Amino acid sequence: MRPIRLSFAAFGSYEKKTTIDFRELRKHAFFLIHGATGAGKTTILDAICFALYGDASGENREVRMLRNEQAGMDEATWVELDFMLGAKRYFIWRSPEQLRLKKRGEGTTISTAEALLYAFEGEEKKLLVEGYLNVTAKVEELLGFKSSQFRQVVLLPQGEFLRLLLAKSNERQEIMEVLFNTEIYRGIEEGLKKKARDIEKKHEEIKQRHAMLLVDEGASSLEEFALLLRQKEVRWQELQEKVQAKQQLRETMQQNEQQARQIENRFVIRETAEKEAESCKEKLPDFTRFKERYETAERAAALSDIARECRRADDEYAAKGKYLEEMQARQAKLQQELKQVQHRYEAELARDPLRKELEKKLNKLVEYRTLSAAVMEAEREVEQQSAAAKRAMEQKKIREEERTSLDQCRTELQIRLSETMLLAGEEKAAAMEVENLQKEQLRAAEAEEYEKKRQEMAITAKAAQEALKRDEEEYSCRRARLERLQHLFAEGQAALLAAGLQEDQPCPVCGSREHPCPAISQAIVPDEAEIKDAQAGLQRWDERRKKTAQFHLEAENALAAAISRAEQSRQQLCDVRRTPEVIGKELAEAREQAMKAVQAVKQKEILVKRMEEIQKRLAAAAQFVQTAEAEVFRAEGGYHTALGALQEKRKLLPEEYRDSGVLQRSEEECTVRLQTMQEALQGAEKSLHALQETLAALNAAKGAAEKAWTESMEKMERLQKEFVSRRVQAGFATAELYEAALAEQWSDGDYRQRVKQHIRDFEDRYTAAQAAVQKAVAETEHLVRPDLEAAAKARQAADNAWTESYGEAQKLSADLQRGRAKEKQLQVIAARAESIGLAYRSIGRLSEVANGKNAHGITFQRYVLRSLLHDVIDAANERLLVMSRGQYQLQPGERARKNMAGGLDIEVFDEYTGYARSVATLSGGESFLASLSLALGLADVVQSYAGGIRLDTIFIDEGFGTLDSETLDVAIDTLIELQKSGRLVGIISHVEELREHIGACLEVSKTRDGSTARFIVD
Repeated sequence: MRPIRLSFAAFGSYEKKTTIDFRELRKHAFFLIHGATGAGKTTILDAICFALYGDASGENREVRMLRNEQAGMDEATWVELDFMLGAKRYFIWRSPEQLRLKKRGEGTTISTAEALLYAFEGEEKKLLVEGYLNVTAKVEELLGFKSSQFRQVVLLPQGEFLRLLLAKSNERQEIMEVLFNTEIYRGIEEGLKKKARDIEKKHEEIKQRHAMLLVDEGASSLEEFALLLRQKEVRWQELQEKVQAKQQLRETMQQNEQQARQIENRFVIRETAEKEAESCKEKLPDFTRFKERYETAERAAALSDIARECRRADDEYAAKGKYLEEMQARQAKLQQELKQVQHRYEAELARDPLRKELEKKLNKLVEYRTLSAAVMEAEREVEQQSAAAKRAMEQKKIREEERTSLDQCRTELQIRLSETMLLAGEEKAAAMEVENLQKEQLRAAEAEEYEKKRQEMAITAKAAQEALKRDEEEYSCRRARLERLQHLFAEGQAALLAAGLQEDQPCPVCGSREHPCPAISQAIVPDEAEIKDAQAGLQRWDERRKKTAQFHLEAENALAAAISRAEQSRQQLCDVRRTPEVIGKELAEAREQAMKAVQAVKQKEILVKRMEEIQKRLAAAAQFVQTAEAEVFRAEGGYHTALGALQEKRKLLPEEYRDSGVLQRSEEECTVRLQTMQEALQGAEKSLHALQETLAALNAAKGAAEKAWTESMEKMERLQKEFVSRRVQAGFATAELYEAALAEQWSDGDYRQRVKQHIRDFEDRYTAAQAAVQKAVAETEHLVRPDLEAAAKARQAADNAWTESYGEAQKLSADLQRGRAKEKQLQVIAARAESIGLAYRSIGRLSEVANGKNAHGITFQRYVLRSLLHDVIDAANERLLVMSRGQYQLQPGERARKNMAGGLDIEVFDEYTGYARSVATLSGGESFLASLSLALGLADVVQSYAGGIRLDTIFIDEGFGTLDSETLDVAIDTLIELQKSGRLVGIISHVEELREHIGACLEVSKTRDGSTARFIVD
């Protein structure tokens, strides 16, 4: 965290609003907060701590004590902090609970505590979170530690400066866990413990599962279970022979039933054919009548062509009669219209004098239009002169604006020149930032490479684990096969001996002369070569399994090492969330800033030259303004001359026609009236000729229509005579009989076609039924109808017998398959239990060591923290040895008890006495130097390990008054060295000697109106 600007009001000893802008320090990264006792130096640290966490910098300073007592009830207490966190910028506003005036009415009220946290996006602020406690929680998340830890490593207030040095082991662990992000190691401890428990639980579950499977099968061991399977196999062979015999009987009964059904089917076909023939015979009379009706309709349909021609002739005769009537009506109408047009034509001829008067008026208006054009030309001249005067005025205004713009440009250039000079002064700081970012980029790239290796090792370890699993399963299968072969070989040897036994001859094994149950081999007996091959194969797979297990162990170890290396490289980053690409962007920005600083010096001379050029242009602009004023005077004279000429021309034009619009409308109205009268005369004449021509054409068309009507009447009469003649010939004496023949659907040709097809279908069906009866009688003449029920019962009995035997065999077969599968499952489970046992011995031991069950009694996380504490102490001793002039150095303390809570104690070694002692025995000045060294060493190590926290700032409140002048010089030199790392260091002290050593000072003064603060920078 690096502060940019701090503002507060009615806070502590500061009554008025006070703003401290840390950017005023410029290149100074080390400054003094100086002032008299009680002036308000510590209040500045209180404001920073209050803005971030909502509390004061010391535990004995409560929030309610921070409000200024002299502030009025209308003045609110608040604090604002603008700060950087890495490359991101944030803004906090916070106000405590306080007594204030009511907004409405009289009296007071207590306002609630409020807080807002913003994140900058460019130059704009975006609200990130609000609420007093919510903002505190978000700040703890961003900075990485709580208020108490912040006051031990960043802000070191009075009375708490020694807390980190004198803290107990557990307290120091809490700080280091946050600063170095070592929760991952605790996660490894818990992960190993959980994995060991899981493996142990899985091993116990597999053993119980193996035992339960044997109990379910009624066996006490895997060997007994295998013997039971062999007995079931013998029973299954006997059942197979029984099922085969009953299957043959079943097939015979099925054939007999099938033959009986075929004979029965022939008798059924005969009965069906006889029924069909009888049905057709019953429908024959109705069919004959229907056929006669169809034939009558067909004869009537043959006359449809002459009937259609008669209908068309009737329609044509009616249409031509109607057309003749329409022609006669149009002739009468046209004769009436001709009379009206003749009257209109004669009226238009009578208006000829009025048309001549309009022509004279139109000629006069044309003369006025010419004079009006001259007036308009004069008006345009006046407008042009007026526009010229306006342009001259605008040109004058533009010149004046150019002069103003140049003056403004000169002011802006002066500001740029000042900024350029300021940027040039930051050249060294920018170069240092580039160097730091380059180192950070290299560390990020290395961390990314280690992360890739970790992922590759994880893939290798997983592949090794899967290979080990496959080898274990193959080994178990081969071992089970060898045991089975050995068992079969033993049984085979007994069967060979039993085959040579004879009655009344002694057995070569037991000597008995009676042999009631000689051994019989149920399977193919393996020979010794086959057993030896199986043993050799099992031995090879055993060696392969051991090599795979060794490879798996090595892969797991390599993965653990890769995880460790990746985590170490990750801890060296300043911010683990920043990738090389992000750092590259920051580096590019830093380089650009450095380049700007380098170029700022060069731009200084350019800006000076531009300033001289702008001064010259300002002088020229003043001359241009004078020229524009002369042009304005000339343009106004031309305007007045053109205006006089316009007034002379307007006198020659009548008053009513001076308006060009009125003149134009009068001319247009006169032209339109004259044109309308001429068009009316021409239109009447044209309409008269057109009606005369139309009437003549209509008379000719009427004669043709009368002739066509007579011809259509003759054609209609001729066709009607022909239709009557053909109807009588077809057997229809009257028109009613003809129409009845085609009544309803019989007039539809498609319907008649369907009827015709129906007649054909019935005739074919009747013929086919008679033929089928003859064929069926011939086929059943010499057959006897069978008893299907008896044949079905015999077949069913055979089926039931076969089904019962087959079901028993299938049940036993399924039982055998399940038993074989369970046998294989038991073998795999046994091998798996052995494999898990081996894994547990490895993981379990790792878990014990990581969780403190080792010779040192220390956990993995505490071991890492102890190593980090060594690095912190080494970094602190680099400064403490110098500041104590070689007398003191810190070292890890020895644990009084070997327990997992120890290992983070600190003691001081005195080089003068040669003994180590407690840090609590140091004097005030010595404790200050030791605490300061420890705080600076912790900040250095945190930065180098980059545990997600950036310690860019450190504030130290008092403690320098306990040092002698020589030691004070050494301490100040040490703090000045911190500037090289870009860290901001602020110390609070009233010691006057410090002002001589430090070039930048925040001077704090106490007045009657409250405290004030301002930067004084050399």
